[in-house]
Amino acid sequence: MQKPAQPVISLETLPAHGQAQYLEQWLADKKRHLSFLPYDEWLEAGLNLGANLGTVVRYQQGRLVFQLQHGGWYHISDAVRGERMFRCMIAGETPFVAFVSADSGTRYPWLCVPGLFTIEEIVTMRQIRR
Repeated sequence: MQKPAQPVISLETLPAHGQAQYLEQWLADKKRHLSFLPYDEWLEAGLNLGANLGTVVRYQQGRLVFQLQHGGWYHISDAVRGERMFRCMIAGETPFVAFVSADSGTRYPWLCVPGLFTIEEIVTMRQIRR
């Protein structure tokens, strides 16, 4: 029996303040001395970003549909920004991505921005093993 298709979530319909609730919780935890972690590490721990891959969610940006997997690593490229690599976390329906420097391996802050990818990047997106 074939599995039913996963619903597609339009990035334009996600709340513009998707990351705000996490930032507010982290600030409250810091104030009450419940966490001493920097925000990005606290977010990773809170969203269970470990070695195992998790939920796969299908998204739509414009007319393009693509999927992201919680904990997945991805490679994208476009003519302006070149090749880039990022890791994904999914909280509910909201995707968070953190780009990683190909040169130094530095992970940049987690972002949650509708319209983050160009059409060219979505078309070239592929999941990679790390």
